[in-house]
Amino acid sequence: MRATVVATARHLQVPLLTADPKILAYSEAGHVRAVDIA
Repeated sequence: MRATVVATARHLQVPLLTADPKILAYSEAGHVRAVDIA
């Protein structure tokens, strides 16, 4: 499910609101925009 959410966010070019460390690390690498809500 995580991959589907990330792929959709990338496609729609919208940031993700997440506390998931794996998604935040992926964001730090520049693959998707994410906001840490933790």
